[in-house]
Amino acid sequence: MILKTKLKYLAVLLWVTFTLALAIWWYLFTSQHLHELSLSSTVSPERLGKYESMLFWEGFTLLTCIAVGGLALAYYIFHEARQNSRIKEFLITFTHELKTPLASLRLQAESLQEDLKDSPQRELVERLVSYTTRLSLQLENSLLLASDRELKLCPEDVRLSEIVGSLRFLGLPLNIKLSQDCVLRADLRALETILKNLFHNAVVHGGATEITIAIIDGQRGLVRVEVSDNGRGFSGNLRK
Repeated sequence: MILKTKLKYLAVLLWVTFTLALAIWWYLFTSQHLHELSLSSTVSPERLGKYESMLFWEGFTLLTCIAVGGLALAYYIFHEARQNSRIKEFLITFTHELKTPLASLRLQAESLQEDLKDSPQRELVERLVSYTTRLSLQLENSLLLASDRELKLCPEDVRLSEIVGSLRFLGLPLNIKLSQDCVLRADLRALETILKNLFHNAVVHGGATEITIAIIDGQRGLVRVEVSDNGRGFSGNLRK
């Protein structure tokens, strides 16, 4: 976002510089021609003075309009950037304030689910747990996008088994299988968000009950992490 704002300011500066230079060149060029006309006897002094006055005021008006337009564009860019910054700050604050009560609600719902596992209300409680899990995931996605303006990643050594172990407590009805453990050089928060979205989509949209995470060795110390599930898959047009 900061880079885009700087590029906008640069574009406005280049536009104002170019148009002002063009207008000044036009003014000097026309003034030179008027001076050449004044040396001849074909134009009366009164008419020449009228031309000079008209040239001055037209040039002054044009330069003023260009300068005011450039300042207006710069102001609107500044106003837009400031407004976006306020929206992001509000979103970050809002998600932080909402995560704690939502986590408490989810824990209480899971406790209630355990107590009512043989009750007719079990399905309603399971739905409540699913909705709180989905809302928590959406909050984390929003916080990830809003908190890091340029989405800079912070790579570190993370063990895949620890991440998968923490994701088992999402409350999703999934059996997660990990073929083998490995240490990845990745951004922990981004990797957790990706896996959470994959798991959630597999359950909600694919009806999966089991997910397998396979590690395939590559070249130059790289590995490929493949996530597959036993859901119904996608039956539409992959090109779309």
